[in-house]
Amino acid sequence: MGDMNEILYPFEKEGGRARPSQYLQAFQDTLTECGLSDLGFIGDKYTWHRAGIRERLDRVVACDNWRSKFSNAVVQNLDYERSDHRPILLSFGLTTTNEVRSTSVLRFEARWLREKSFHEIVENAWATSGYQAQEGLAGRLAFVHDSLHKWDRSVLKKPQNKIKQVKREFEEITRAELNEENLRREKELAAELEKLLEQEEVYWAQRSRINWLKFGDQNTGFFHHFASSRRARNKIKRLKSENGDDVEDLAQLNPMISDYFAGLFTTEVDEPDPDLIEKVTPRVSTAMNEELLKPYTAEEVKKALFSIGDMKAPGSDGLHAIFFKKCWHIFGDSLTAEVLQAINSKQIPEGWNDTPH
Repeated sequence: MGDMNEILYPFEKEGGRARPSQYLQAFQDTLTECGLSDLGFIGDKYTWHRAGIRERLDRVVACDNWRSKFSNAVVQNLDYERSDHRPILLSFGLTTTNEVRSTSVLRFEARWLREKSFHEIVENAWATSGYQAQEGLAGRLAFVHDSLHKWDRSVLKKPQNKIKQVKREFEEITRAELNEENLRREKELAAELEKLLEQEEVYWAQRSRINWLKFGDQNTGFFHHFASSRRARNKIKRLKSENGDDVEDLAQLNPMISDYFAGLFTTEVDEPDPDLIEKVTPRVSTAMNEELLKPYTAEEVKKALFSIGDMKAPGSDGLHAIFFKKCWHIFGDSLTAEVLQAINSKQIPEGWNDTPH
């Protein structure tokens, strides 16, 4: 199974010079001597293409015993992706899987950063949120985030949908007549497909949170594996209640977790004992204390934000640190002003400490 680097029959090639018949005969004789025969295929017959030439170089061959044991074997010539060879799939009957999807917070997608119109979308949404008098910074950011997801659904149409569409067009053009116009369109679609596959790589890299690999390694399968592994590790299947009972029902787990953290973050702390405080030897000098009590500055706010890992866990708004870094020139001043107001006045705006459910 794989690239045989030779065709069996003249009709398995289109374009370029005709393959010498003695080479084809040698391939046929080799298969016969080894007791092997071609399994056939479903899909387009040409599995390789380059510079106006198409050939069937990839195939699956097997002996009679193997074919009798696996009579339901099916070979499919799949759609082109990055390679000039089609992937070929050998399958044995059909399998189905039922996937249960859970609801989650909408999150910022790092792949959007590769779109040329990304900053324009953010700037327009930010300006519109100001005209519509959204409530505070959180309200305006929520409006921007929602606008990005609408743009994703209506324009970008999600990477998977676009990949399918471009693959379909690419498949049609590779099967069409070999002429200059079709070859030009084939190159355009190949470039667009490459870009979409890179976006898909970013998508899975974001979910895997693997920081020691850089974008561009083209390890989508690797990232998919780590994202799936991380999801499995993070999945809570059972918790013990205050009564000591095991709880497994998702309908009971969700409020149980929310109530726990709500109680944890609203626990009251008793006032310190003055007598105990008096016995503590001061280690902070007056000068040091004055320095510590100085109002926070805009530079400190920016430094703190830019020190956060790009794809670290976002807050309840679903926005990662990379979003704020890349769009700092758009709303950095507004964000800084609200943060300084909160920490210098010791008044935390409502919703700032919320956690995603």
